[in-house]
Amino acid sequence: MRRRPWITAVMSLLGFTMMLTVGCGGSTSTTGGEEATIDDADTGTSVAPSALVAASDAEPIQIVFNGELSGELVYDGALVKQGVQTALAMLNYQVAGRPVEYIEIDNASDPVAAVEATRELVGTDMDGDEESDPVDFISGPLSSSGAAGVTFFLTQRQEEREKIPQCSVTAQPSDNIPTAGGLGFVPNGIYSSHGYYLGKFAAEVLQYKTANCIHYSDRIAEELQAGFEEGFTEEGGSITSLTYVPAGTTDFTEYLEVLEPADCTLFWVRGKGAIPFVREYHAAGLTATLLVPMSSNYSESQLKYLDALGLGLGILGCDFYTPLLDNASNDQFIAAFQELYPGEYPTPEAFGGWQSIMLYARGVEAVDAQRAGGDGSADPSDPADVIAAMATLSMDTPAGPITMSAYGKTYVATRDFYIVRSKDVGGGRVAWSPIKTYSQVLLGE
Repeated sequence: MRRRPWITAVMSLLGFTMMLTVGCGGSTSTTGGEEATIDDADTGTSVAPSALVAASDAEPIQIVFNGELSGELVYDGALVKQGVQTALAMLNYQVAGRPVEYIEIDNASDPVAAVEATRELVGTDMDGDEESDPVDFISGPLSSSGAAGVTFFLTQRQEEREKIPQCSVTAQPSDNIPTAGGLGFVPNGIYSSHGYYLGKFAAEVLQYKTANCIHYSDRIAEELQAGFEEGFTEEGGSITSLTYVPAGTTDFTEYLEVLEPADCTLFWVRGKGAIPFVREYHAAGLTATLLVPMSSNYSESQLKYLDALGLGLGILGCDFYTPLLDNASNDQFIAAFQELYPGEYPTPEAFGGWQSIMLYARGVEAVDAQRAGGDGSADPSDPADVIAAMATLSMDTPAGPITMSAYGKTYVATRDFYIVRSKDVGGGRVAWSPIKTYSQVLLGE
């Protein structure tokens, strides 16, 4: 497999970050949801007064959210944070009888800053000289390169007890697997799997034979495209055209005008280009069904805006979660979410944040139960024991049951995966409605 430029850059920068102080927004720490902080002049981070004295005699569990709270991905990072905080609220800031100390890192949407902020928080013994203060768990980053950098950094720490688990909040590219070192969890799977099931559905169920594909030029797009091609051609479809455009493009006219007729158009365009793409697609007179390989590219507010233009309904997508899933766990999740964010519905990003926290919490609880059952060697404060429990954990989620298993040097989930369609669901709401479930598939295949 050829080395990807972005991951090469991240890996080469890991050593360089040890000599830098990157402006990454610092961190805050809270216990039981308190927000007041005091500055730590030595580290440039912040800690909550309540964190200085534990809420009980039990040693606190330190859970870190390494999030994109500023920078290019700030909107997505804020959604993930909503899910993280919903999970902590549902746990009442306690896991296995121990209080949770919640710590935030703002990585400023910069993968190098994500690594540097982690290093500053936990210290490092990579050279055997610096004192280390390990935390218990890291949720995030959201970005693929940030997640790769953080997990790789964690694998380099010398003491086994300091090699803590890290959980991704969205899917990841396959290039992140070899560097995860048995510490990274990717319950939402590999991007190529997402593309695969969308391509399979388009050809097998909708009987589409031809597809145009147009994407921002990035590694995620390459993996989604590869998966889509595999699923689509397996079921008899063929690719009419494949076009990559510069990331950040907002004027797609020249690319759309040359598209040949096809049954559908797969597109990976997000952020500031998401709305213009759909508008310009229809303005060009194109009528083939739009397929978006991650529904989270379009929030409900964006779908509602497009619907007001007569363009928002009938887009096909896929994802690991939609708030329209009908199950008791999702009802509980939405209720808890709306306690914190009235009138809003959780997104796939929010679900990813929730899931990461709950996966870790259930792992700790499983080890605690082993100890209570008489296993004197089980230690819920030992990350190795918790990782072992998380690695094979089965749990119920708002997106249905998941079971973790080893996948190379990381862990992915066998889970339900959903094909969705943008639909008017009443009450002035346009949302992603599930129309097909691929039940209990391993999202690494």
